[in-house]
Amino acid sequence: MAWPLLCLLILLPAGFAQQQNATALDAAVLMSFRQAASSSFATLQQQGRIVGWQTNLTYQVCMGGKWTGVTCNNQNRVSQLNLGGFGIMGRLIPEFGQLSGLVLLDLSSNDLTGNFLQAGDRPECSHPWDPWRWNNIGVAGPLPISWGKNFSLPSLQQLNLNDNPIK
Repeated sequence: MAWPLLCLLILLPAGFAQQQNATALDAAVLMSFRQAASSSFATLQQQGRIVGWQTNLTYQVCMGGKWTGVTCNNQNRVSQLNLGGFGIMGRLIPEFGQLSGLVLLDLSSNDLTGNFLQAGDRPECSHPWDPWRWNNIGVAGPLPISWGKNFSLPSLQQLNLNDNPIK
């Protein structure tokens, strides 16, 4: 009878540590994006339009803290990043591909530079980003060939790329 309890006491902290590591990874990705658009985030925070997004609050991204535009799932992973319409200026980061719980990415109506994510930059998760809202964000270049060959999007219902300088 003591063995099951002992096993539980040993395994419970390990699972908690894995969850904390995943949350820390998600927070690091969000901080990378904040750094890539630091002046916009600073202005939006001063205006009170964006709250949370601070390096001293990364442990709170999915643990009770409120970060504007961020929604987390039951596993405390970032599941939605909804920053459409904030006028964020900066660059699109490939680290978004590390958000393995992400099911919605809305960066519409911002002024982001960079190229479209390649197949390897996309999260390998059970729920592909659905929908993608990338209209009017400023990404440029051709659509990656990998999207047509190796980039499986079986449940994609909407991909809005309006008002981008696509070649």
